[in-house]
Amino acid sequence: MALPGSYPARRKDGTEYFRASITYKDRHISLGSFDSDKKAGEAYLIATKILNSPDEFSPEDYEKQGVPLSFDRWIVLLNLKKTGIYCKNPILLYGKYFLYYIDRKTALKFDVDDMFFYRTHRIQKRGNHLFYSDYGMQTSLLSRYGVRSFAVKNRDYFFKNGDENDYSYGNIVIVNRYNGVQRRLYRGRYVFEVKIHMLGNVTVGRYSDETEAAIAYNKAADSIEEKFREKNSLKEYHEDTYGGEDDNMRTHAGKAEDISGKSDDCINCVGQKSDTQYDVFYNSRLEYAEKCNNSENEENDEKSEKSRKYRSWRRNYVEDIKNSEYLKMYERIKFTKSFRRYLNEL
Repeated sequence: MALPGSYPARRKDGTEYFRASITYKDRHISLGSFDSDKKAGEAYLIATKILNSPDEFSPEDYEKQGVPLSFDRWIVLLNLKKTGIYCKNPILLYGKYFLYYIDRKTALKFDVDDMFFYRTHRIQKRGNHLFYSDYGMQTSLLSRYGVRSFAVKNRDYFFKNGDENDYSYGNIVIVNRYNGVQRRLYRGRYVFEVKIHMLGNVTVGRYSDETEAAIAYNKAADSIEEKFREKNSLKEYHEDTYGGEDDNMRTHAGKAEDISGKSDDCINCVGQKSDTQYDVFYNSRLEYAEKCNNSENEENDEKSEKSRKYRSWRRNYVEDIKNSEYLKMYERIKFTKSFRRYLNEL
């Protein structure tokens, strides 16, 4: 006869094992699977003691008890008794923050605002890399704070209080937010240095403003792509400087494609600021839209309506780019002499 809280079961190969579970405040809680009825019964008894006895237990008491109950289940039961909130992950709530136990020796600290997210997302560790699964993808833990996956600790970001296990929002300070941009001391003052990787790192320039530096990286990527179309560099999207709101308008301004399928690259020319070139750039798109509008191919009403909506969106898209702060900054960007020389040698 099975002990209280222990239930026999069989695996697919026919071997017998025992499941342990407990019911607390109308909630059925699994305690795990065990090889013997005795271990399952012991797990049930310690779970009953944690939840129903007046004694207070702590995470440090786990090793003292010497029970087969897993450490994760131990933390889950402690939190359930303390707060009345059931979390399937090893979370222990303390007022305005909570601890997430990776193992017995490692506890990550988070703001209480993140509790409901980590109730359903389990944190995993591989080496020194912390991540969680989200829609089938392995996502870096630091990405929730705006830290890029290739960022370097103490260069691109750092922990304000020095505690690498404290993931409170106020404790993680991001220094370098954008691709190819690094804040560094240069000739007695801090500047944002832009480098792009092309057969090695090449310095694009140094700028006093971070956003300007990020846009300079985009312009440098465009200039290189003029020479090598197969080069696919990451671009930066800046919501503060870009006028459009549509998600489809987040295309980099300097790489807008003609709807005829041909790319107009006059906007990417380095060192040229002619207004005539930009007028040609935009007028060519508007003229093409007008030609499409006067097209005789309107036999299919449904296709015609879709085409009309697209042309309308395209005209608004061009105007938004033309009037955006992004483009104004894009035009003002200047490269170093060495980088201009590098472009000419490509």
